[in-house]
Amino acid sequence: EMMKELFEDEQRFGLQHRQQLEEERSAHAEARARVAEAESEVRQLQAKLAEAEVHATDTDSRLADATAAAEAAEAALAAAQAQAEEQLREAAEAARREADRLAQALAERDLELQKLQDRERQGASSLSSELEDVRRKCTAAQTRAAEAEAEAARLKDRLLAQAEAAAAAAAEAEADRDAVAAAEELRAQVVQLQQALKQRKEEAEAEVADLQEQVRLLGEKAVSQAAQLAAERQERQLGSQEVEARIKQFTEQLAAAEGNVEVLRNQLAEARAQCQQTAEEAATAAAAVHSAAAAERSEAEEAAQRAAQEKEALREIVRRLDEQLAESSRARQELESRVEVAEATVRRLKEELAGAEAVRQQLSTELQQQRAASAAAAGSSHELVSELTAASQRMSALQTQVAQLQHALDEQTNRSQTVLQERDVFWKRELSERAVAATDLERRLKAAQEQTAREAEALQELRAETERLRREAASSAANATATQSSLRREVEALQAALERVQHSTAYGYGDHDSHTEKELAAARTEVLRLQSEARRLQAQLESA
Repeated sequence: EMMKELFEDEQRFGLQHRQQLEEERSAHAEARARVAEAESEVRQLQAKLAEAEVHATDTDSRLADATAAAEAAEAALAAAQAQAEEQLREAAEAARREADRLAQALAERDLELQKLQDRERQGASSLSSELEDVRRKCTAAQTRAAEAEAEAARLKDRLLAQAEAAAAAAAEAEADRDAVAAAEELRAQVVQLQQALKQRKEEAEAEVADLQEQVRLLGEKAVSQAAQLAAERQERQLGSQEVEARIKQFTEQLAAAEGNVEVLRNQLAEARAQCQQTAEEAATAAAAVHSAAAAERSEAEEAAQRAAQEKEALREIVRRLDEQLAESSRARQELESRVEVAEATVRRLKEELAGAEAVRQQLSTELQQQRAASAAAAGSSHELVSELTAASQRMSALQTQVAQLQHALDEQTNRSQTVLQERDVFWKRELSERAVAATDLERRLKAAQEQTAREAEALQELRAETERLRREAASSAANATATQSSLRREVEALQAALERVQHSTAYGYGDHDSHTEKELAAARTEVLRLQSEARRLQAQLESA
């Protein structure tokens, strides 16, 4: 009965122990599943952090490229500005020197023109006085010729009248010889008058020839003076052509300056577009990095919260496992106590078995003695022999049962000790693995927090770099504004020089002077256009 109860208790304890082992296995499987989920989440977080690092590296590289491009653009802009300023300064100096030289040359030319005009006025006045004298002489000669002709006409009339009178006298002379003598005398007077008229005519012709010679000399003098004036005019025209060439060169220099201004404006536009593109890319990259960092920070916080929850769950599981281990320890102690009780019972049963064996041997000895004693009385001892045989069979069965129980008890004890040892080893290994996993998880969480801090620092550096790029863009705009101001001052100086040149060339005459004025007006219009272009560029720079 006691062995049967002990066997039933052992079976019940084994069933409970198997149930506890199944529960522990299920809890362990669940804990392993949670640890696997936590590890997968940690791996996902590490993958996201790696992607964020790659994205941050890409952003840093793009920012470095943008910074290098901005620095190159700034260097190119500075070089272009320096070159443009140098070219404009040289062009302005050359234009100023050329304008001063042209102004001086034009002033000298004006003095020469004034002197030439004075000489022309003096020559014209002398020529006009000489022409007036010649004209007066011609008028006097014509008057004298008219008087001579009138006198010749009067003489002719007188001669005709005298001829008529002579004819009348000749008609009457036939009657009177005195009339013939008077007629001869009248003929002699007519011949004298004709000779006097011829002499007077010759004198008038000689005087007219002298006047014609004087007119020819005056004409030649006028032609020579006109040729001299034409030569001086041609020389002045050559000087004006030189002035036009200088003005054309100055216009070309202005066009070159305009081209430089256009190139500078294009470079400024390119630099402004590149700075704007760099600022937009930096802002986009900063926004992307900020959003990615925020998302990763939120994911890291969520992962940290989940890891903390998993850690708490693991701690709870460990606590439960510790409790189960304590219960297992208590059960093991109880089992050991029961095993000790069973061993004591077995020892007691062995002792009883030994006593029974001793009794059996004693009974066997007594039986042998009885057999030896009752050999004679064999017929009456058959019943006793059957009883002894039955007792011997029962004793053998009892010994067999005791041996089976002892074997089963030994197997159960060995299994219990093996299970307890395996469970101790399993839980020790499991606890060490969980401790290592918890340490690894804490290390990963710490690395994730450090990575988040580094990304925050990188984001701050990116913001600082963006702010620096904005300041550099502002300084570039300020430099461009200063350059534009210097260009405007140069253009104003050129305009003032052109106005001085125009003022100095205000004493011209003829078509050449009007052409020069047109050239100066065109140059002034070009300067005004450059000034308006500079104002437009200044407005664009201020708007930028």
